[in-house]
Amino acid sequence: MATYYVRPDGNDSNPGTGPSASMAWATVSKAAARAAAGDTVYIAGGTYREASGVTVANSGTAEAPIVFAGDPMQVQFPDLLPTPVRITGCDADEYGARTGDLITCGRDYVSWQDIVVDGHTSGALEGVNFVGVGNGRNLIRCVVLSCSRGVRRASYIADCLVIAGRHAISECTLAERCVAIGAEIGFEICPEVRNCIAIGGSYGVHGTVDSGGGGQVARNCLAVGSGFGVADLYSYACMALGCYRGFFRGVAERCLAHTCYMGYQGTMEANNCLLVNTRTGTSGTITQRPGAAAPAAGRWVGWASWLRMVRELAGLLEPDLFFEAAAGVEGPAQDILLRPRPLGALGATTTPGPWEYSTVQRAGSDGVRIERAGVADWAVGATAGSELTVTCRCTFQVGEGQAKPQLIVFGPDIEAAVATATGDGSEEELSVSVSAAADTVLTVRAYARDGSAGSWATFSDWEISNA
Repeated sequence: MATYYVRPDGNDSNPGTGPSASMAWATVSKAAARAAAGDTVYIAGGTYREASGVTVANSGTAEAPIVFAGDPMQVQFPDLLPTPVRITGCDADEYGARTGDLITCGRDYVSWQDIVVDGHTSGALEGVNFVGVGNGRNLIRCVVLSCSRGVRRASYIADCLVIAGRHAISECTLAERCVAIGAEIGFEICPEVRNCIAIGGSYGVHGTVDSGGGGQVARNCLAVGSGFGVADLYSYACMALGCYRGFFRGVAERCLAHTCYMGYQGTMEANNCLLVNTRTGTSGTITQRPGAAAPAAGRWVGWASWLRMVRELAGLLEPDLFFEAAAGVEGPAQDILLRPRPLGALGATTTPGPWEYSTVQRAGSDGVRIERAGVADWAVGATAGSELTVTCRCTFQVGEGQAKPQLIVFGPDIEAAVATATGDGSEEELSVSVSAAADTVLTVRAYARDGSAGSWATFSDWEISNA
């Protein structure tokens, strides 16, 4: 049993077993290829650019697991300043470059802790892929984003935040105290989901079987703004808030549908459940087990604390995360951050809700190129009483009769300013100005609006003044 160390300024040719730069690996992939049963690998805070991904070579045992322990507080590395432990497929310019899984860990009794994982090209494949559920394949206190599937087939995932394009947490044996943001499906086919939150997407928590849940259970979970809040499983003490369908098929026990278009729908059991402010309380064949009451108007106290959690989480994620129409993007093609969905692997017609990444590449020294429909956003500070002016050069290629690119500036308590390209695609200037009544942070958005194949837009030669 050995203790290994990884740090950004390490030496891959001489890892040793000490925390100093000359006695530590510089890449996580080197440690993953070496670590064996009983080993602990401490990973210093910093950014690790793993262009070829990270693959765990060996299994641990129940008595001697392998632990990859991120150390963002630098307890093991006192000469370094605290910073998150980031394992990324992004290149040096911070563009997603990894086309395969970021971390592949198809080995038993291997745990990952306290890391951030990101950096796919257009959200391809898995962030952390455990291959099969196995035993002791754990992910704890981690953040995973920018993936088609965030985390797949963990034995146990806890205290994690997953932001994904398609499935956030998929086929994991037990998920608890996790938050799934903006995935097409937040929690997919997980035998047990406890004390978790799903925001956005077609499905918040989704099982596989029409009636009874097929052994899949959601306990004390919250689905916010999903097409189907909780569907096709057994749900106990769960709440669907602002969903189109709160609870769909399966069994709901002591659940609450709040501000949903439909509370309980399909062929399902709904036992001692409640409704608040739903347009249609029940639809379909809704039954109860003997002695249980049918869904009725009422509420329970727990939902208020859940709502506070959602608001606080939203503020931590991005300053422009509002649950209302804004910023010039409308209709069913927008994601939970009100950005147009990139129309990628899921097809040209997608469901509103998920947070998906647009296909954005570098163009020149300061420009971006957006493929098909998508956006690139920047946060810009504005001082009270000033006028913020943003100017750029735009070129594009769109289909006949399709929408041309836009430059948009928007933020709290100001009217969004929009400049729309009018030319034939050759270079033209776009410029917008807004006035700030108070010190604030505004969003500058480059917006390519044509989702058809072969379309693109570039935005470059940026100038920003705040006078």
